[in-house]
Amino acid sequence: MYTRSAFAPAWAVPLCLLTLSWSESAPDDAGTYPGSGPGYRAVAEFEPTDAVIIAWDDDYADVLSDLIRALRWPVTAIVLVPDPATWLSAAEYLEDIGLDRGSVHFIDQDFDSIWTRDFGPISARRTDGGFVLVDNEYYSDRVLDDQVPAALAEHLEIPVVESGLTLEGGNFMANGEGLCVTTEQIEDDNPDLNADDIARRLLWYLGCEDLVVLNRLAVEPTGHVDMFAKFTAPDTVLVGRYSREFDPENAEILDRNAEFLEGTRLPDGRPITVVRVPMASNHDGIFRSYLNSLYVNGTVIIPTCDTERDLEQDVFAAYRLALPPLTELVALDASDLTMHGGAVHCITQGISYRPDSRNRLATNLMLDYSVLNLPGRGPTGPAGSSDLGVWLGLLNASGSLDPSASPWALPLLGDRGPSSRRM
Repeated sequence: MYTRSAFAPAWAVPLCLLTLSWSESAPDDAGTYPGSGPGYRAVAEFEPTDAVIIAWDDDYADVLSDLIRALRWPVTAIVLVPDPATWLSAAEYLEDIGLDRGSVHFIDQDFDSIWTRDFGPISARRTDGGFVLVDNEYYSDRVLDDQVPAALAEHLEIPVVESGLTLEGGNFMANGEGLCVTTEQIEDDNPDLNADDIARRLLWYLGCEDLVVLNRLAVEPTGHVDMFAKFTAPDTVLVGRYSREFDPENAEILDRNAEFLEGTRLPDGRPITVVRVPMASNHDGIFRSYLNSLYVNGTVIIPTCDTERDLEQDVFAAYRLALPPLTELVALDASDLTMHGGAVHCITQGISYRPDSRNRLATNLMLDYSVLNLPGRGPTGPAGSSDLGVWLGLLNASGSLDPSASPWALPLLGDRGPSSRRM
């Protein structure tokens, strides 16, 4: 059986830490737990990423193109298009603004919404170094969204496994070492499963040996953890901070969540360092979060809004405290997205599927950057057209500075042809 922390004698107390062993693994068809698990472990967002999934909607062409522009080689933007007309308009739009078509690959795959974080697959590493895509349940009336994980697995020719768990990607984060974090929203999303079954499925399919369940924000419609928290390292996490003057209830919730995480220990005894990040006002009922960002291979794309520019300096300073010194920070205006309940993290899903990913990033991080003539760095990243993120990716394992010669280049996948829910 699992053991609970002293903080939570029952699941009904939202702040809790669940610990499971592989001997209690995940269910077979009869609902029993047949011995040791497969050894899957969810890939952390700060670990090497091969591609980012985006669903193209012409109504959001500006923000989607800005997002794709911020991705650094060798990461590929996998863009879902529902029909040939959308493929053509997206391709022409990206070409018109000067984006390299070689870094974008289109998949002819229909969808119901742009929230790929929630319906997209979660990458998990196998014990042999390979990857699987974990396909979680999604809304029964969003059939097209729910078909995306299997379609991606087929295109990428990697295995896909179904967890049988309703888990939106925005309500899950992992530290890459067996610690996973969600909110009590996961219980509401799985009314037919008890706490034991939820925790065991997370262990089996995503390697969650320790599961932290936090309080969701009050009134915020999604209940997702990515609205207020983000791992930047196995032992470092960013957590939002609300002004007690303007939102005392959510200020208390996030202080309690941060305190709980600070008291959590990793299996080797390390404490978790918590760095607090200012949260924008939600006085108008719109929840804007600087933590709904995308961390991909040395670049963090941070959503900003046009209402609270005075907070951004403190936001970027907090990110700097929690990130390696050479990390590039990119600001992206997500004002239109926040009106519909999401931001940068919500419209992206990073996936890893090439076994050499970890070695690739390790090679890059071993570079002596002092020998490179890099441009000056401003508060939101490198200045000028020669971005630091480009240099981070250009030197591949063979020593080549030519992106087109990269052994990790993604083959063309095909150009055939938002309740708690976002609209």
